[in-house]
Amino acid sequence: PRSGESWRDPFPMYKALRDRDPVHRFENEQGEFWALSRFQEVFAAAVDASTFSSARGLTMAYGEMEELGLDSPIVMMDPPDHTDMRKLAVKQFTPRQVEFLEPKVREFVVERVERLREMGEGDVVAELFKPLPSLVVGHYLGVPEEDRNLFDQWTDAIVAANSEGDISSAGQAVAQLVGYFTAHMERVRDKPGDDIISSLVHARPKGEQVSPAWILGMAFTMVAGG
Repeated sequence: PRSGESWRDPFPMYKALRDRDPVHRFENEQGEFWALSRFQEVFAAAVDASTFSSARGLTMAYGEMEELGLDSPIVMMDPPDHTDMRKLAVKQFTPRQVEFLEPKVREFVVERVERLREMGEGDVVAELFKPLPSLVVGHYLGVPEEDRNLFDQWTDAIVAANSEGDISSAGQAVAQLVGYFTAHMERVRDKPGDDIISSLVHARPKGEQVSPAWILGMAFTMVAGG
């Protein structure tokens, strides 16, 4: 649980954990938590889902997704649910998709770098590093280019809420995200595209539709993580 200066420069804290307390236990009003900071322990936990579950969340608060009215996103799933969802989603991350997107990414980066050059100075994060992930994530989610600026607004609100330790303060942004992708799912139900949302909407694993809540959780993960 950190804020202020440790958010701006967390590296001394990380080093202290690795050097002196690689398996760190702490408690708050939510319950007990453990922080692992060395590769060996992190890897062991990551591959042992029966002991170290992701199902209760990935932050220092329990029940955050329920509070926001979302089903668990893929990063908060354990096998076999996580495995099933990953198999459905990964079909869109093909070499053909990457080859299609590569020139668009190169063109965008060159255009933004040249813009900064012409300006003589500027904020490289605002001009390049923030909008670039939105371009890539928007492509894979099948979102039109004119709507991708919405991602930055939602991401900023969610990151700010996490930094304050209260994800519920991002409720309005999450509601907008959910509303947008609920409508998007209905659009691709009739006119599917070559994107993850279309793939999940029309998938029939074990003869059943993928839960809309799971699809919204995937969209939330990609937008917030992007």
